[in-house]
Amino acid sequence: MKAKMWKFSRRNTIVLSIILIAVLLTISTVGILFVRWCLGPVLILGHGVIAPIQESFAQRRLLCDTDHEALLEECRKLSKQIASEDANTGLSVAITEVPASKLSGFPTIQKVGGRAIVDSKGGASIELGGTWRHFGVLAYHEDSAKPSSSSHSFPENRELVPGLWYYDDLYNRDKNYDKVVEKLLRKNKTRKIE
Repeated sequence: MKAKMWKFSRRNTIVLSIILIAVLLTISTVGILFVRWCLGPVLILGHGVIAPIQESFAQRRLLCDTDHEALLEECRKLSKQIASEDANTGLSVAITEVPASKLSGFPTIQKVGGRAIVDSKGGASIELGGTWRHFGVLAYHEDSAKPSSSSHSFPENRELVPGLWYYDDLYNRDKNYDKVVEKLLRKNKTRKIE
């Protein structure tokens, strides 16, 4: 007995083509959404917003690969520079986002990345977080290791060196998060371990 060969009718060919196109569109849409979730906020929204995968790299760069004393010194210099420029122009702005063009003389701040912000009380912060998570460092002027009232909306969670504080939203979500930060800090080759 001869095996019956299945023939593609015009109708079957059209149905299979539609199914194949639908499957390919679904796979490509899922792939595009995944890439946008990982990298999209930076590519679409620009400076200051980083995606979840990039957040871990930025946090590691800040906590493991940065000389915190040099970062504190540069933040204080930047704060003084912006304050003197504001005094010269007669402007008194409570919080100023520093344009990237003014960061050319600050290699540690540039290495860390993020947005540099200076407030009128002499504090400077480097914000590395995105829309879903906020983290970074806060540097206070020489007269104050930690001011009594903050001009920013993020609590100081961990002192890196006297006058430089690390903050992170994840402290509010995880009671044991300080252990994660401590583990990252132990990998920092410039840090003096007590």
